Formats: sequence, C-alpha cells, structure tokens
Amino acid sequence: MKMLSRTFDFITRRLWAVALIFVLNGLSLVILFSIEGRFQELTGSPVYDTQNDLTRDQIIAQRPLYEGEALDVYWAFAAFDFVFPLVGGMFFMLLYAFFLRRLPWVWAGWLWRGEFYLFALLTTLFDYLENVGFIATLISGQPPSEVAMQMAVIFKQLKLLSLTLTSPVAMALTAAFIVAWVSERRFPPIQR
Repeated sequence: MKMLSRTFDFITRRLWAVALIFVLNGLSLVILFSIEGRFQELTGSPVYDTQNDLTRDQIIAQRPLYEGEALDVYWAFAAFDFVFPLVGGMFFMLLYAFFLRRLPWVWAGWLWRGEFYLFALLTTLFDYLENVGFIATLISGQPPSEVAMQMAVIFKQLKLLSLTLTSPVAMALTAAFIVAWVSERRFPPIQR
C-alpha cells in the first residue's frame, strides 16, 4: 500500500501524468468497444459484460452465441477487460487524489490521509470479479454453472452501483476545486 501511495503522490504532483492517464483511459475504452463491435458483428448481440440488465436466464439463452470465432473474440474482450477497468479506476483515483491534495479545507485533508482516493478502485475490483464470473460461466460447460452465473450477475450489479457513485464524487470534488480556485483567485497550492 505504501508503494501505491508513493506512486500516486508522485503522479498527482504532475499535471502531465494525470493527463496521460486520461488519454490512456480514452484509448482503452476505444479498444475495448472495438473488440465488442466485432463480437456484435458475429453474433448480433453485445457481450455479457456490457448488458447492464443481464439476468441468469439471459446468460443461459445467450450462451450458444459464445462458440467458434465469436468465443475467440470474447476471450480477447475478456483479456482486455482486465486492462480497461484498471486504467479507468486509476483515472478516477488520480482525479480524486489530484483534487484532494489541493483543496484547502479540513475535510479534504482527512479524506487524503484516509486514502479515500482508493475508493475509485472498488469499481475495478467488482469488474474483475464480474469477469471471473463470466469466464467461469463459459468454461463450466452446458448448462453453465449456477454459482458462476450468480457471481457474474451479483458483481455486475455491484460494479454498476459503484460506478453510479464514482462520477458524482468526481464532479463534487471538481466543483469544490473550482470553488477553492475562485475564492482564492488562483490555482490552489498543494496542501499535502
């Protein structure tokens, strides 16, 4: 944890590094959805991972789509779906850290010292566990494993819940940063 903290201390002191993570986040999104586009061309359906209202019954009904070339494309998607959530989580983590270390208020210092910015990786964790559930569903054969399907659906819902919190937190920190900047009429200094 100390190494992670030191890494983010280094990065959040450099605007160019935060911008680089932003660019990598965008590129990984484009790559991930281009792979999904190929899967959709082959099957007429999006991958399990991007169907937010997916149920156990839908997993079973769509399971026959995951054969041959479509399955190969899905494996590429699944492999890259371990990269994208990490880069996305890092982007939000860096954004949180960037603002928290510059806000002049006591609550920001408390959140910084409590390493609140790591909250952004919760979505990454849930996405990884969802991926494991879908992979286990596909390798468990026919019919798919009940445990694997339930795992995938539960962690998908937890991922979506954490995603609904990630952006509003980023917007709130951005708003707080703007208020601090306007009230000081300058770029707030690094406080921590």
